[in-house]
Amino acid sequence: MIEKHDFNFANQKVSISYAGFLTSLIALGSPVIAPVIGYLLDRFIRNEDFIIVIGIFLALLFVFLPRSGNDMVMAMAIGLVAGGAPVCVFGLVPKYVSMEETGTGLGVLRFGENMGTLFGPFCLGLTYDLTGDYFHEFLVVAIFALISSICALILKIHILELNPLAVNLN
Repeated sequence: MIEKHDFNFANQKVSISYAGFLTSLIALGSPVIAPVIGYLLDRFIRNEDFIIVIGIFLALLFVFLPRSGNDMVMAMAIGLVAGGAPVCVFGLVPKYVSMEETGTGLGVLRFGENMGTLFGPFCLGLTYDLTGDYFHEFLVVAIFALISSICALILKIHILELNPLAVNLN
């Protein structure tokens, strides 16, 4: 039976309801930040640049979350930063895929998203089973955030190699 404080959030014993509340704060960021990011992408900044910055910030937040003293602020910060990622990623499709292949491009993105949903919890659970520490789970998530930044950087470099004039294009 689960006791009142048998649930860990970032290596701290908290009640199940508080852990659920902190997790829900992460979802709060998307409705707040996604429209702002979408506006900025449409007018000023390239998607790849935002993905690079978001990945780096998320990696830092996930590394510091288990050691922070304020879980609520960290969860809200993660939500605000992560809330812009889907807008940036799905906004790449019409830029790099023809109109006739937009459905395929979105399908490929959804496939990748669903693979993360399928294997992500397993990998994190396995990480905890092997280490017995939630810090390493957050470290794995931070590594994947950095990998997303690296992929966006590679995409940006590849596009600039194909079209050097693309530097100023949005």
